[in-house]
Order: sequence, then structure tokens, then C-alpha cells
Amino acid sequence: MSTQFAPIWNNASVDFSCIKANVTDTLSGSNSTLLDLQVGGVSRFSVKKNGQLVVPQVSNLSSTTAGDASITNGDYTLFGIRFGGNNKLQIGQWNNRCMGMGLSGTTFYFVMPSDGLLSFSNNNTIGGTQGTGDTVLARDAAGILAQRNDANAQTFRIYNTTDSGIANYERGKLEWSSNVFRIGTEKAGTGSARALELQTDGTTRLTIGTTGDITAAALTLSGDLTISTKNIVTDTTTGTKIGTATTQKLGFYNATPVVQPTAVADATDAASVITQLNALLSRMRDLGLIAT
Repeated sequence: MSTQFAPIWNNASVDFSCIKANVTDTLSGSNSTLLDLQVGGVSRFSVKKNGQLVVPQVSNLSSTTAGDASITNGDYTLFGIRFGGNNKLQIGQWNNRCMGMGLSGTTFYFVMPSDGLLSFSNNNTIGGTQGTGDTVLARDAAGILAQRNDANAQTFRIYNTTDSGIANYERGKLEWSSNVFRIGTEKAGTGSARALELQTDGTTRLTIGTTGDITAAALTLSGDLTISTKNIVTDTTTGTKIGTATTQKLGFYNATPVVQPTAVADATDAASVITQLNALLSRMRDLGLIAT
């Protein structure tokens, strides 16, 4: 037995209903249904009394046979879900703006189009386009992940410790601030100040301590080193060398750097004192220790 309907709607000012049921629910189980379509006593499609739509199984949506469920505007897919080969699930506009996820062997993957954006909104309301998001991850080019949002400066943080309210923390940061790029550490609340290290090949080459002290494994400068109102402090045990070979050039007070001056022989009499003193003064002038 089958039931068929062929109603005729012929009045544009009337909102018709083909099938309508109005249930007065004074007492019923939570799984009561307004509609339950079955085959062989097995429910295939049902609508619970709270409006929940239940579809136990949708054939043709599988990893071996392409199928889809979509929302369209009559011309193209606005949003849809499609199962295809290779255990792939696509969400979006088919062959246009579509992201996919699935399994490759035992590896789960998630893929977005090349110009796709992962955008976080500044509130709990989702709507509009990228303009509602203030933190955006994007693909600049192959192998290049970018955090960008038009002309708005961005900051990336990595936490060492924190609490749920982010009031007590220790963290590192990469940020743009007033057109200056900064790399550093921060703390707040019960967090402690932490040092900053730069490494190559897993070895620390430069350490900036919590109070600003700098320790370098080796330091080679190709530009000027400016020291303002500070002293050079050396240890009292081994000491510090300025120059480690006689062929290394030094100059003081803007003099042209020279290698180590040759020795001046000891004076042996009154006449040689003048000669050797003049030789010593000449070498000091070459170094820039005294004016010429």
C-alpha cells in the first residue's frame, strides 16, 4: 500500500501546507518522533519532537563511491560535504573553494586551498569575511606560513608556564611594535624572568641574561661597537688579552690600526737616551696613544 498526494496550490496570498501535524505534548518519551520513515522495521529517517533530524545511514556517501550533501543557490554549491576516493572528505564549494580532510595510510591530513585563511575573530560571533578576524594564518608561498592581517602589527607567543586566565606566565615572543621587530621574553604575576639564548647546531652562542648581561661564546664584529657610559670589566684570575697575535692590528683615538711596533733598544748612555726616547714616542704616535 502506498499513499500519494497531488495537491494544487493556486493562490499566491496563501501559505499552503502539504503535510501538517500539530501535536499537543503533555507527556511523552524524549525519543518520541514527529516523523519516522522505516524500511523493514528499521528507521531510515526521523524527526524527533525536539526538532532533531536523525539519518542513521546515508548511502552513496562513502570513500569508494563519490556522493555529496550540499546547500546551493540554484547555480552553484554554497556549502557542501562530499566523500570521495582515498578516504577524502571535502567541505566547501566543489572544485572552487574547498577544504579537505582524510587519511593517507594511517596519517590524518587537513588541506586548505592555496589562498585559504585560518582566521580567529575578536569576539564569539562568526560572520562576514576576513575583516572580522584580527589574527590570521595564511600561506604566502610553498613552505611559507604567515601570520598577517593587512596593516595590523602581529605578535607570536610561546609559553613556558601559564594559568587559564593568562595572568601568571612566562613566555617568549616575536612581535612587531612601532615598526621595530622584537625577540624577547616576558613574565607576569608569579612568573619568573627568563634568559634568552641564540643557538646554532644545538650549541648556545649568545646568552642575554635576565638583567641584560650578555655572554658570547665568541664575538666577531663586522661593524662598529659603541659603548656608552659603561666600563669593560675583566676577571682577576686569568685576565683578558687585547689581540692574540703580534700581526693583529690595533689603533687608539682614531689612529689607523697597525701591527705591534718593533722593540726599542735600551739606552746605554746619555746620547742614546734621546735617540731611543724619540723612537718610543714615534711608536706611541703610530698607535695613537699620544698626539702627533
